[in-house]
Amino acid sequence: MSEKLIINTNLLRKESEFRTSSCVVEKAIGVPHAEFNELKRHPLRDNRLIAGNADLMKI
Repeated sequence: MSEKLIINTNLLRKESEFRTSSCVVEKAIGVPHAEFNELKRHPLRDNRLIAGNADLMKI
């Protein structure tokens, strides 16, 4: 194989520390198992629950 695979990533074996940030959960919404799995499988699709609560999301 003469072609090389090039990927953009950080290949880290063991982190010496994990830098975390505080996060506040403004609202939790229970969803059926099937709906949660659908969100995991297609995270970039529009989602009514996320769209309906976008005003609570901040960075």
